[in-house]
Amino acid sequence: VGVPVEPRAAWPAGMDALQVALKGRISAEEIAAEGRVIARLSDLGWGGALRDLLRSDTNGVPIDAEITPALAKACLRVLAEWDWEQRPAAIVRIPSMTRPHLIDSLASGIARVGHLQDLGWLDLADGSA
Repeated sequence: VGVPVEPRAAWPAGMDALQVALKGRISAEEIAAEGRVIARLSDLGWGGALRDLLRSDTNGVPIDAEITPALAKACLRVLAEWDWEQRPAAIVRIPSMTRPHLIDSLASGIARVGHLQDLGWLDLADGSA
């Protein structure tokens, strides 16, 4: 269930333009574990529901909608069937300048259903707004 997402082997180019001093290969101690997503936007099946959720209005402004019950259920299924080395104990929201309502509805639902501690939102870095 879900689509595996391989961890990055190298830092993205141009990090110095963001005043982040990271480049080259990511060390073995810092590399992330494999991730999971419900689907790719190009996929049949869940791809259409994801494209609809992540659509923009006629002016190109992202629409900030609550996660649909069907996508929330699919997300929970991906998480439930993941072969965790250790089950997560908490959830934290990463800020979104375009879809904060979507992020909040997904994170609060996962925390509630998964009985996870809800740590709230991370802060945006100074100057990122």
